[in-house]
Amino acid sequence: MKALNNRILSCVSKLAVLSFISLFSLGASSSESKVIVFGSNEKLVEQYVAQYLIENIYDSLGLQLVVVPLPPARAKKSNLNRRVDGEIARITPYGNDKPSLTRIEPSYYYLETAAYCLIDSELRITSAKDLEGLTVASIRGVAHSDAATAKLKTVHKLDSAIQLFEFLKFKRADVVIDTEINGRRILLKDEYRPFIKRCGVFKRFELFNYINENRLEIRQKVSNKIKELHDSGRLNELIIEAEKKALLLGPEHF
Repeated sequence: MKALNNRILSCVSKLAVLSFISLFSLGASSSESKVIVFGSNEKLVEQYVAQYLIENIYDSLGLQLVVVPLPPARAKKSNLNRRVDGEIARITPYGNDKPSLTRIEPSYYYLETAAYCLIDSELRITSAKDLEGLTVASIRGVAHSDAATAKLKTVHKLDSAIQLFEFLKFKRADVVIDTEINGRRILLKDEYRPFIKRCGVFKRFELFNYINENRLEIRQKVSNKIKELHDSGRLNELIIEAEKKALLLGPEHF
C-alpha cells in the first residue's frame, strides 16, 4: 500500500510539473513574459547546487526566475520544444548539436564524471577508455555520462541515481557512471556505503546556463554578472555554500 501511495504521489507530482510548464508556454510567447522558466535535471546534487547559484545570479539582476526539475531527457525535450526558456546547467557538448540553444559564457559551476564499482572490485577507472569491455550503466539523458560511454557498444540506461546504485549493488553492472558530488551523497547512505566505492574520477566539465533564442536579451547581462562574481571571488564562496546545502537536502529531494 505504501509503495502504491508513493507511485500515486509521484504521478501527481509529474502531472503538476507538466501543467506548470504548459501554463507558461501557452498564450503569449515567453519573451513577452516577465517570468523566466528554466528546466533542471531532477534529483541530482550538482543540479541543486547549480539552481542555488543561478537563482542568486538572476535575483541580483532583478530577473524573475522559476526552475522546474525534470527527468534529464524530458528537460532536454522541453527545452528544444521551447516549453521552457532554457536549462540551468548543461555541459559544452550538450549544446554543440543544438543550434537553437545559446550557451551563456562563462561557466559558473562544474561537474566531475566519476565511476563507481563494488567495494571488493580491483577496477581503477582513469579515463573513458578503461570502461571498454565492462558492463556499464548510466542515467538516461545525462550528457556527461553519454560522453563517457559514447564508444561502448552496450550501456544500460536508468532513470535515476538511486536506480543506478541499486543496479550496481545487485551486481548487474561492473561500473556505473555518475557525478562525483552526487555519488558522494549516495555513499553517505548506510544501504550503499558497505557495498559500493568510487573507483575513479576521470573527467571535468564546465556547466553553463543555456537559453532559447526567445531569451537572448538576457544573455549579456547574465554573462557580465557571472564574470563579476568570478573576478571578485564571490562565486567560489557561493559554490562552497551551495554544495554544503545541497549535500544536506533530505530524501524527498531525491
